[in-house]
Amino acid sequence: MGDELHFQWVTLHRTGSDPGPVSDRVCVEEPLEIVLRFQQNGTVLSKTLAITMRTPGQDEALVRGLLFNEGILSDPQRDIDHLEFRYDCTASVRTQQTVVVHLRNGLIPDVSHVERNLITSSSCGVCGRTALDRMLDQCIYLPRTGLPLIQASTLYTLPEKLLGSQEAFRQTGGIHGCALFDTGGNIQLHAEDVGRHNAMDKLCGMAHERSLVPVSNQVILVSGRASFELVHKACMIGCAVLASIGAASSMAIETAETFGMTLVGFLRKDRANIYTHPERVAI
Repeated sequence: MGDELHFQWVTLHRTGSDPGPVSDRVCVEEPLEIVLRFQQNGTVLSKTLAITMRTPGQDEALVRGLLFNEGILSDPQRDIDHLEFRYDCTASVRTQQTVVVHLRNGLIPDVSHVERNLITSSSCGVCGRTALDRMLDQCIYLPRTGLPLIQASTLYTLPEKLLGSQEAFRQTGGIHGCALFDTGGNIQLHAEDVGRHNAMDKLCGMAHERSLVPVSNQVILVSGRASFELVHKACMIGCAVLASIGAASSMAIETAETFGMTLVGFLRKDRANIYTHPERVAI
């Protein structure tokens, strides 16, 4: 996807020392309908799973990551036969509005526990859900005790590297980012989206596409706060160290402690808060 799908130009009126109408960039937020297609008893069935608000770009990774993180597919690379994108041909820029996920022959997905049939806000992917405990039960990868080990000095360098990968953020100032690093501080994958949970789903989907799951030897950094949902998604792909530039919520801390994950918040160039399992960070 080109950068033109990440932001668009708008005319606004600016106040201050240089008031008046100006053109500025804003991040794009558009709906994506996700439809599952599969055969059951010789009949082809289609089920709309979600309409999620997202920033166009990396949509294939978004779909793969979301279906895995929701516990619908255990192996997106194996379980998806192909993705069919349907475009909105009336828009001035051709944008993807619907993706039909064609599942492999013989696979009948269990979506009884998923309650995302309504429009999902880009700011919160779990709101309105009633089965949070089931989300935790879906995690199949458990972190190894004390591993991986990352130097605190290396950890301090990650925010600047994440920012350097966020082209859409530099253009708009209004989009979330996340990245996968090795313990040497080298960036391996990165994703951006107007929704922080979408950015993480994109990152998870990319990790599946590159056969990196479980990411047991890597570190994930998110640009905002560490919420329960981001901890859960990181757990799903086996991440043992999750860091955030912002704060951590109480449920995020409780979940990380339960799953043996190291959770870091308020990461800066010279300090950090380590909420759980500090043994993985060498001071």
